[in-house]
Amino acid sequence: MLLAQKRFKLMKASTVPSTNCISRKNNLGLRERDPFLLFDKKTKELVKMEDTPDEVLARKRAPTTILTPKSIINHKYGNKAVYKTEVIQASTQNVCPGLAIPQQGPSLFRCCLELPELSVTSELFARKKDAEQAAAKMAIEKLGVPSKSNNPTIHEAWNELVGRVSYLFSDEVGCLPFL
Repeated sequence: MLLAQKRFKLMKASTVPSTNCISRKNNLGLRERDPFLLFDKKTKELVKMEDTPDEVLARKRAPTTILTPKSIINHKYGNKAVYKTEVIQASTQNVCPGLAIPQQGPSLFRCCLELPELSVTSELFARKKDAEQAAAKMAIEKLGVPSKSNNPTIHEAWNELVGRVSYLFSDEVGCLPFL
């Protein structure tokens, strides 16, 4: 079975449940399946697909990861970044004088992030994860590390490259001094 047919079967099963692929003759006179023409059983008509099977599969596989401040620090410093989390018991305001059992307030967390260049302490948070993320965000801001990941599309990257090369060959650059 051809790879395109396998892809089409995956796409067909997930997006268009009641359609069949139409076969046609190619330029050699052989019959082949056209993955872009479908026969809809319900409406009894030919339907042309708008997306190719490769585009559908690429959309399904597209990474949707968002870099958190902690992951940026981990990527840049690795095991040199040390997170020390303190648990702080908040005092309760509703103390009953006749109650023999001491009541504990909610636990709050403060994180101290130690990097080779600096040390940062976060504010108090209800969750440990939030305290660690806040400390990492403060460290990123102090270090000046860009937190936005730059993943341009092929078209955007090409336009940026064309712009840079055209700037190099424009008259604005002028003569560069020799060293």
